[in-house]
Amino acid sequence: MPDTKPGVVLDEQGWCNACRSSQIKKEVDWTKRYKELEEIAKQAKSSNLQYDCIIPVSGGKDSWYQALTLSQEFGLKTLCVTLAAHMPTFEGVHNLNKMIDDLNVDHVKITLKPSVYRELRRKCFLTMAEPNWAEHAAVFASVVNTALLYNVPLVVWGEDIAFEFGGAVSEHSRQSALEINESDLSSNKNISNFFDDKIQSRDMFFYTYPNRKLLEKSGIKSIYLGHFINWYGRKNYEVVAQRGF
Repeated sequence: MPDTKPGVVLDEQGWCNACRSSQIKKEVDWTKRYKELEEIAKQAKSSNLQYDCIIPVSGGKDSWYQALTLSQEFGLKTLCVTLAAHMPTFEGVHNLNKMIDDLNVDHVKITLKPSVYRELRRKCFLTMAEPNWAEHAAVFASVVNTALLYNVPLVVWGEDIAFEFGGAVSEHSRQSALEINESDLSSNKNISNFFDDKIQSRDMFFYTYPNRKLLEKSGIKSIYLGHFINWYGRKNYEVVAQRGF
């Protein structure tokens, strides 16, 4: 990892915090963590709701692996949620279709209002040199808001990006992802920072992350799968490549 990546720090020995994390993972009791995940899955099943969990999916190897793990290994009734890409690729569409067919899961795709999406991307580029900030905000907010809409008790993300690849994080990975909107990707900004006559609050539902009190009241649990299993992107790829990725 280069030291230009946001959140990455090189220590006095030239190691980045992502490399330090890889050493920490060698000391983790993954059997114990897996049992903790089994208990979380058991609680989600006992909710007796329409869906047991939501998996954010993109058409990538990791989200396919997440959906495979929760729907088939743990037997959870899974709803997959995708924020539609502004420029979808042939491979991404192919992978989403193959994943749904392979895992036999329900899938919701959220397509954002084009005029607002374009204006937000333009403002983010001009003010932050980062047009994808709007997408990061929308990915986090849209998935959790969908969980609230459908009354789904569990949201399962992939890896804790800050822990795996370097970022503002403690020495240990986090179990809870309820504060995923406060990652390095947020740049300490809120969607309301971009409001004007073209970008109004009534268009911001899928960009606005629910407040913490609402999430706690709802009882939704949001977790990183990478906290409970030894996350390794190459392994994820090798598993799903055999299933049509």
